[in-house]
Amino acid sequence: MQHSATYSPDDNKLRLYPAHRLDAEDYARVKAAGFKWAPRQELFVKPTWSPGAEDLLIEMCGEIGDEDTALTDRAEQRADRFEGYSEKRLAEAESARKVSDEIAERFYGGQPILVGHHSEKRARKDQERIHSNMRKAVRLWDTSNYWTARAAGAIAHAKYKELPAVRHRRIKGIESDKRKVERQQAETERQLKAWQIVAGINDPEKQRAAGLAVANVGGYWSMSFPLADYPRDPPASQYEGPMGLWSAIDGNVITAAQAAAIAIPSLERSGPRRARWIAHYDNRLAYERAMLAEQIGAEATANPLADRFAFAVGGQVQTSRCDEWLTVLKVNKGANGSVSSMTTTAPTGSRSKRAQWSVESISDYRPPSAENVAAAKSAAKLPPICNYPGEGFREMTEAEWKARPQFSDFPYIGKVKETETHSAHRVRQMPKPGEYWKKVQVYITDAKRVDPPKIAPAPEPTEPAEFVAEYVAPPAVDLDAMLATVGAIIGAPVEREAQDEPEAVAALVPVAPAEEPRRLGDAKAEAQRAGAEIITGLGKFRVGLGQHVTDWCDDEATAWRQFCGLAGVPFEAEPVPADLRPRVLAPVPDTADLPAPTAADSFEAMRAMLKGGGVQVVVAPQLFPTSGELAADVAEAADIRPGQRILEPSAGTGALIEAARNCADGLQVVAVEINAKLSEHLRAAFPGTFVHCGDFLDFDPPAERFDIVLMNPPFENGADIKHITHGRKFLKPRGRLVAICADGPRQRAKLEPMAVEYRPLPAGSFKAAGTMVNTALVVIDGPPPG
Repeated sequence: MQHSATYSPDDNKLRLYPAHRLDAEDYARVKAAGFKWAPRQELFVKPTWSPGAEDLLIEMCGEIGDEDTALTDRAEQRADRFEGYSEKRLAEAESARKVSDEIAERFYGGQPILVGHHSEKRARKDQERIHSNMRKAVRLWDTSNYWTARAAGAIAHAKYKELPAVRHRRIKGIESDKRKVERQQAETERQLKAWQIVAGINDPEKQRAAGLAVANVGGYWSMSFPLADYPRDPPASQYEGPMGLWSAIDGNVITAAQAAAIAIPSLERSGPRRARWIAHYDNRLAYERAMLAEQIGAEATANPLADRFAFAVGGQVQTSRCDEWLTVLKVNKGANGSVSSMTTTAPTGSRSKRAQWSVESISDYRPPSAENVAAAKSAAKLPPICNYPGEGFREMTEAEWKARPQFSDFPYIGKVKETETHSAHRVRQMPKPGEYWKKVQVYITDAKRVDPPKIAPAPEPTEPAEFVAEYVAPPAVDLDAMLATVGAIIGAPVEREAQDEPEAVAALVPVAPAEEPRRLGDAKAEAQRAGAEIITGLGKFRVGLGQHVTDWCDDEATAWRQFCGLAGVPFEAEPVPADLRPRVLAPVPDTADLPAPTAADSFEAMRAMLKGGGVQVVVAPQLFPTSGELAADVAEAADIRPGQRILEPSAGTGALIEAARNCADGLQVVAVEINAKLSEHLRAAFPGTFVHCGDFLDFDPPAERFDIVLMNPPFENGADIKHITHGRKFLKPRGRLVAICADGPRQRAKLEPMAVEYRPLPAGSFKAAGTMVNTALVVIDGPPPG
């Protein structure tokens, strides 16, 4: 079985499909030619075409065929492989996370380990196993995301390479490479001809002089001239290391004839090789131009995109980045003579006066009109170059100006703006000696003086101006529309009168809107508008608002009837029409404020937990420690002053206590914590703080209330609402409560109306604590005095 080879003009790659395992010699040759082995595709691929690689494939395979698989097809195959890698890594990540969760199950009950007990060693070992599996899960999750991104990138890149604008730029790149090789080929032919002339000179002295001249301006050959191969006697140079041909001839190491014998064969070998490169570029250009012409529906010319339209000065274009029609001021052509770009008027809002667009960015074109051509030529016309003396000008002769040293980044022709006395013009300028970033205007002393064009003053009037008084009628007012608008604002109908009887219009006096007839048919909607809500569970129904709470009922209507009786709201079976009912939100499930995290949220929370120190073996139910940055924000919102009395009813690890102490001195801090271990930690970490161990909801407000209440309560099953409303009872008049709560519908409905500030916190504020729940900052002020 024989090997096969293909070439794809889409990606300019050579591929070798081996029929069997290559022997050591062939493998070394293939690798030396630049081929790489692709194990999944079971082939060798050369990233770019080259004459040497093509010769090797012809020798091994006999011929090179066309690649049957298109670029997008190969990209889809590659994406499928990457997706397979991603799915495998994701499955491994989920497995590692599951193992970590299974080990951590024993800690979820909130039972802390006993230091010194025989269970401590096992707990510490389990903690390390949890961390190890978490790190593994996060690493595999990142790898899965990497392969997913690679899959998407492979397809996106293939589609990007087939875009007309990208293909046009690729054509320009190939044309540039071809011009470069053509210049090298022309230089090679010139050098070959020169060395052939040197080889044909018979006079040794003339041949030596010609050889030095050609070697000085021709190609550079660096080679060694050992004495064994090139014997010479002093005073000729005895140096045997590498040197150029010019140095070798000048040092009498070799003769000019020997130099020609070295240069001519090398130049003759490089010529055919470059000719193959030029032919290859021609084939690629023909393919790319044909594909581009097919894509845009044009003829396969040298520049299909530029030849779509007959661009001319005065025409108008639309670009891919600007829908505005812009007038063409100048059509710029490239090295091959086709349109490469164009200069247009600047789009609206641009600070510059002109804009330049590449031809591939042009999406539409309008032929020029006579007016547009005249306007474009006027806009493109440059101001005249003037030559006149002045104070501080640099005086030069015309010969000195032409012989001046020129820097590519300095503008030697500058523009002078229009003034009241002269119009805009251009002048010659030079860098200021010693301060080359500054410009000095030049006056050519031996050239004709050309002064700036003057602006003719406006002719004075020969007769005094005549002023004519003209009465301008005020704009008509639509009184009917005005009265209707006013009536809609004040809620009262306003009668319209005919416009031909203005005296009959009544004076505009605010009138109280007439009260709508009260509808008592839909008592449920009226109760819901007042804040009543229905509670469901196990097929039972209950309605409550404040002290009015019904018993459990078998159907919803009975529950609402009982509530209306308790609250004194008349209840009738006949409902109010749907279009007249107040809009009431549907009942929200208990878990609406705690949405289930996605896989990405879970792994990101795991990553943040590892950065924050990992899983803690001493745990407490619903403990999500507040970060230092967030705790500082809470303390800042509380506006803590020295000597104030502070309550932290869900102290946890003491982050809010620490933040409060950083704000002011002399604080009287009282903390409540339900976990005994954490209570002991708080007493040790914050001496002078009164720490009570227990459920905050079981405590009654003391006689001496608090100036500030800071809290991050538990969120489960709406517990944050209960803690915050209970904490409000502990405030002094004009006190302040600042809390963190779940940002859910129930929290917004209950807490936002009583808050002076309700601010949603950034997503992931508690990632380090292992949860992605949405949270908000709530600020509630205490009641006024008395």
